[in-house]
Amino acid sequence: TPQIVGDIEHLLPAAPPKDYLAALVLVASVVVIGWFIKSFISATNLAMLFLLAVVVIAFRRGLKPAIFTAIIGVLAFDFFFVTPYLTFRVSDTEYLITFAGMIIVGALVSLLVTRAREHAFAAQSRENETGTLYSLSQDLAVAPDAGTMIAAVIRHIREIFGWESIVLLPQGDGLTARPSGSGLVLDDDDIAVATWAFRHGAVAGYDTDTLHGSRLRYIPLVGASGVLGILGVKPAEADGIITHEQERILTAFASQMALALERVRLTKEIR
Repeated sequence: TPQIVGDIEHLLPAAPPKDYLAALVLVASVVVIGWFIKSFISATNLAMLFLLAVVVIAFRRGLKPAIFTAIIGVLAFDFFFVTPYLTFRVSDTEYLITFAGMIIVGALVSLLVTRAREHAFAAQSRENETGTLYSLSQDLAVAPDAGTMIAAVIRHIREIFGWESIVLLPQGDGLTARPSGSGLVLDDDDIAVATWAFRHGAVAGYDTDTLHGSRLRYIPLVGASGVLGILGVKPAEADGIITHEQERILTAFASQMALALERVRLTKEIR
């Protein structure tokens, strides 16, 4: 099914050729070391060196290169350290069980190490995301007006993603782009997509299912009183994608800005 295929692709992401080259170099190094010490340790203990190589590649390069390391490690172990030497023939059939075990254990170790690395990266990413949102909330908390808030959001988006952005607020019967210093100029088509996102309270534009041909993504600023405006972001890649992590941060930015706008509006009404 498509879901299963997606899970497999997630576990086995494409790896650059340099990762496989690193695996070859490491296995070759193990062969050289093993060749000099094979007289002092058993072949079974030599096999542990190849499994260690699998762990190193899994931690540094990912799952696919690690499985590749396990396979070529078994071939190298057979060729150099199993009699008859320098051939792929096996005189003792018990070594076939050893080879199968090396591949299975290597694959399982690769999977476990890769998952642990992904969890560590995810934790680091969440920590960075939390720090980013906290920094923005601090800036918005002391912003005295909408202009200062807009400048803070645009600055943070530029610092984190390297993207330009713009904020549109309702004025009269339509939306008006607020001055931001980003250099973005919206044409009639851009305004039309932003207006659709504002009226429907839904994300539209770049890398979405709605009006995806737009060069910007438009994110509604939704508060307790409704949609207060639109945050438009222009990714640097013309035909790229916005990742889930980037989408989460942008959505959080939009939510914080909506709360800040409502706070300023309420303060003005009280006064």
